[in-house]
Amino acid sequence: MASLKILALALACSGFASAASAQSLTPVEENLAARIADPAGAIDSAAMLHPEAASARSSRSGSSNRVVVSRVEAVRTDSGGRLAVVTTYQYEGNITTSRLVDLDNNTIVNERVSTDVGTPVGTVEADYARSLLMSDARIQELIAPFQGAVDIGLIPTVVTDPSDPLYGKRMVRAVINTPQGFVTGVQVSVNLSDATVNVQQ
Repeated sequence: MASLKILALALACSGFASAASAQSLTPVEENLAARIADPAGAIDSAAMLHPEAASARSSRSGSSNRVVVSRVEAVRTDSGGRLAVVTTYQYEGNITTSRLVDLDNNTIVNERVSTDVGTPVGTVEADYARSLLMSDARIQELIAPFQGAVDIGLIPTVVTDPSDPLYGKRMVRAVINTPQGFVTGVQVSVNLSDATVNVQQ
C-alpha cells in the first residue's frame, strides 16, 4: 500500500496565516475573489474533474489542466479594505497556489506557490470523490446496512515517496461515519487524479 501522510488542514499552509481572521465573506464576494485569483476559471463541476474530460476542459477554458478552488478566506485589514486569500489546487504538477486578492480593486496582491502540502479538499472535489465512492460496488456493500444514513468525511493525503506510483497524485482518505459510529477495519482512499477507489481490509 502506498505510504500516505495525512497533513493537518491548518491555515498556515496558505502562507498568509497571520492575516486571516474570523471575518466572513458573502457568496458573491467568494465568487469575486475566485475570479480575481484565477481569471481562466476553476472547475465548478465534478464531472469536469474526470481524467477523461480533458477535451471538454480544453473547449471550456482553453486548457486541459484541472484547477479547483480549495478555499476562500477573508482577511482583516486595519484600513477596512476587503481582502481574501484564495487557495487553488492544480492536479497537473500537484501545485497549490495561494493568492491574496483585493476585492475593492480586483487585483492580486501577493502569491505563493507550493507542492505536496495536503491542500484542503474543495467543494467540487468533495462532490467528485463522493460520486466515485458511491458508484463503487465495494463501498455500496459496505454501507448498505445503514440504508443511506452515512456521512463521508474526506481528508487530503500526500504520498511522500517519489518512487511511489501515487506520488504527485491527488489523494484523499475517506472516513465513513454511521449512526453506530465510524466504520473501522477498512481503509478507503480515493485517487482523484485517476478516478479510482482503493479499499483495504
